[in-house]
Amino acid sequence: MDNEEKITLWIGKELKYAAKAVKINLSAFLREKLKEELAKRNMEVKLDEPELILEVRCPYCGFKQQTSTIKTVQCQRCKKFFKVYTRKYGSRITNIIKGDKQKLFALYSRVFRKSIMV
Repeated sequence: MDNEEKITLWIGKELKYAAKAVKINLSAFLREKLKEELAKRNMEVKLDEPELILEVRCPYCGFKQQTSTIKTVQCQRCKKFFKVYTRKYGSRITNIIKGDKQKLFALYSRVFRKSIMV
């Protein structure tokens, strides 16, 4: 996520609403089309994907979302910030989408400089 740049494209309201109506993720769509076009031109691009993707639950509204961080997350629904790990309530992780517990424990130890008690 450190190497990502945000680019704004103007596509117009009609195309935007049409894409939303049929649930097309425009970012993923553009990424796939760029990869296809670069492959046609014999260019290989390696994408940095996180080794660990977690599903966390917002303590304010209950919305579940995916994240690759274990520190602080902003809820996509209510826009409030919350910590993934707290001293009082423990973990807000509901599922591990990509990776495993060993990667989670290693990341936790690296970020917080202490080990997880299972």
